[in-house]
Amino acid sequence: LVAADSSSANSAASEVWAQRRAFALAQGSKASRTVLTVTALSKTSGMNAAPAVTSEYVPREDRFAEVRGPRFGTLVHEVLARVPLDADRDAIESHVEWVSRMVGASTDERAGAASVVARALANPLLASARVARELRREVGLTMTLDDGVIVEGVADLAFEDQAGWTVVDFKTGGAAPELRAAYEIQVELYAQAIAKACGTTQIVRGVLLYL
Repeated sequence: LVAADSSSANSAASEVWAQRRAFALAQGSKASRTVLTVTALSKTSGMNAAPAVTSEYVPREDRFAEVRGPRFGTLVHEVLARVPLDADRDAIESHVEWVSRMVGASTDERAGAASVVARALANPLLASARVARELRREVGLTMTLDDGVIVEGVADLAFEDQAGWTVVDFKTGGAAPELRAAYEIQVELYAQAIAKACGTTQIVRGVLLYL
């Protein structure tokens, strides 16, 4: 009789343990937070384009007008993330050559990138960034939205001058109308994240710089 009672108790305890384990596994499999990249969130149908974001255009040399593609975009972005904002043409070409070896860029892509970067650095927007009192490049940003969703992204460039903060996103793929709204949302989210991080009530200016 003692053995039977002991077996019954062990069986009941095992059943309780199994139920608790199943509950814990079920709870643990539920995401406590949703994390999205800024790029993914900007493509969500419920997001509206940000009217405060402006677009500026750096004209290309005619011979490089059609040099585009993901690899070229990576090359230009990587050079702009590293090159001094007051770099001369020799310094630009040196950075382009170094990054080109990492991404396997073609001769046309290397020449096009050097031209695009030189023209970008001469743009008034980057001239302002060059003398800004605060400058950040490749800025990692994280922000929690009102619905609890966490968004993460990397802004190409942000700077603060007397007018406040400006966040800049470089685009080398052209200003296709079907992509513009998503691009504007990206920059607006970056601007909101910077405003929160800095605790400023000023509107952070967002700029899409097409190269």
